[in-house]
Amino acid sequence: VDHWVATEESWKILRQQLQSEPHTLRYENLVRDYPAELRSLCAYLEITYSDEMLSYDQDSTYSAPDIKLLEQWKRNQTPDEINEVESKARGLMGAAGYACAGDPAFSLSAWRKIQLMFSDIVYRHGFAIKRFGLGWYLLEKIARYLNITPLQKRTSLQFAEIEKQYLK
Repeated sequence: VDHWVATEESWKILRQQLQSEPHTLRYENLVRDYPAELRSLCAYLEITYSDEMLSYDQDSTYSAPDIKLLEQWKRNQTPDEINEVESKARGLMGAAGYACAGDPAFSLSAWRKIQLMFSDIVYRHGFAIKRFGLGWYLLEKIARYLNITPLQKRTSLQFAEIEKQYLK
């Protein structure tokens, strides 16, 4: 959640510097009616819309949007988890037009914030070790800590190669 909040805050600053109004593409609208959303995007980009654009799922590993995935986070999370997310993102959710599902009075305790922060750190490092391997993970950390540019570039290239395996 923290990453999303930071990204949205950065976007708000950047948006003020744009010369024209950006096109907003809402995930929910895209999933519910992706042909209409694609037409709208094409009009914004001033490119010609074609029905052939809708058949991308036949020539790629990507599938068409699945309406069953809408709001799955509300169905897959416990009420406490929803409250924790919304306590951090309530303002952004409201500004983006999303209704909150949890308790509006809920607030994270200082102890719970520390627990979540620690849990997040453990999860992110564990994920990276699992994805890249302990050796590459440690090498990247050492290269960054010691500011060894050639080694940083090498580990970055290796990470990118590994990440390619997970792209659809």
